[in-house]
Amino acid sequence: MDIDQRDEKNDLGRFVKEFKVEPLWKNYFSVMAIVIPLTFVISLVKLGSSTSDLYTVVFITIGVFVLGTLLVFITYILNQNKRLFLYEKGFIYSNQNSQIIRYEDITAVWEEITTNKLNGIKVSTNYRYTILAKNQLKSLVLDNNFPDIQEAFEYIRANVIQYQLPIARERYDRGESIPFGVLTINQDGLKIRNKKLAWEEIKGIKIVNGSLVIKFNKNQEWFEPVSKIPNLFIFLMLINEIFDEKISNNSTKGGEDLRCNLQISFEEALSGCEKEIKINRLELCDECYGAGVDSSGDVCPVCIGEGRNKVIKTLKVNIPANSQSGEDVKIAGEGNTGLNGESAGDLYIHLIVSE
Repeated sequence: MDIDQRDEKNDLGRFVKEFKVEPLWKNYFSVMAIVIPLTFVISLVKLGSSTSDLYTVVFITIGVFVLGTLLVFITYILNQNKRLFLYEKGFIYSNQNSQIIRYEDITAVWEEITTNKLNGIKVSTNYRYTILAKNQLKSLVLDNNFPDIQEAFEYIRANVIQYQLPIARERYDRGESIPFGVLTINQDGLKIRNKKLAWEEIKGIKIVNGSLVIKFNKNQEWFEPVSKIPNLFIFLMLINEIFDEKISNNSTKGGEDLRCNLQISFEEALSGCEKEIKINRLELCDECYGAGVDSSGDVCPVCIGEGRNKVIKTLKVNIPANSQSGEDVKIAGEGNTGLNGESAGDLYIHLIVSE
């Protein structure tokens, strides 16, 4: 079946891209360039440098090389038929059988990123994404058997957010509790297992070294591996929206701070980058210049007496190098415009790093 026939049959919309398993020779040779010399040196130190010992060292080194090559070859044979087809409305995962998953049917996603080191030297990074969808007998695991799995998952994640974040928001507004594994969000605050925290008790949430860190009260912290939290990206975005609203609601006059989310790649976070963002903010009304009334003393018909209007503002912001997921970048004076000569609030950009 060709792509056109498959697209028409499954009604998944526009075809985006195909991903397939490729021989990992580039990574293999990079790893072996480190592993083989280290194996030789360590074996030599452990066994000695006599002739008989040298033969043993060479034998061990060759054994490691052969074993590594065999494992790579077997992995490729087992995965060579895997394909991932991304579409506008969903994706198809093909191995022995095909799984068709629409983004709107995805109920939970877990992300696990592990860095492997040998004697303190980074040799590889493993990516594992587990996806659970309605009407699926078991969860689907996508890992870096696909060389470009990060790119594929970023597209899947963006579409899951598009469908699931509004649903989570509606449930929150109705007063329901929204579970994220051991975490639960509701209008009263955040529940961590059996511990309940009011929103006012929470001092910060960020990701550090693969763990979600929640700071509360004065100096207390709670840690949980991000791989254990389903829909972590939706959790962070929903939390940020709630904090944003509470900041605005607690303000009695102009100059409120604003918060927004920004997703960047691991490489952009590491090296720093310039990003263009759009925000909704309040600016001084052009009709009444903030007075709230027109020249006749009547309520301004444009801002309805508020003195400010909501506009969509495009900003270019600089993200500093070595930024981490969960951090906030402060842009002074780019929040809501103040009333009665009050200065504008600040903009806090909440970073979500896709590793």
